[in-house]
Amino acid sequence: MIAGRQIVLERLRDVEEPQRRQVVADIRVGDVGLAPALTYYPNATQPIGSPGIGAGPDHDVYAILAAYDGRGRAWATIQLRVIPLVSWLWVGGAIVGLGALLAGLPAPRRT
Repeated sequence: MIAGRQIVLERLRDVEEPQRRQVVADIRVGDVGLAPALTYYPNATQPIGSPGIGAGPDHDVYAILAAYDGRGRAWATIQLRVIPLVSWLWVGGAIVGLGALLAGLPAPRRT
């Protein structure tokens, strides 16, 4: 449980592409589906992590696949972070942008 939501690992799956291989963890946090992944490149020595992100109006959920069972795919270590009020940063940026547009308008002429 995290932030009152149940976490369920639905499955671990492989995604094969010509230039890379990914191990994707399909998880469900409450009613949000996330898919964090580890990407393996042929010439790299370490995998690269890709987070699964679930955005909402009051908080964002970030999931990172840290480790997994390479044989039976029975378990995975997933790090979850719940960060509140992230979307309000975008609202604040929009207000600043609107203020910049209003400041760029020509000043009214006095008669």
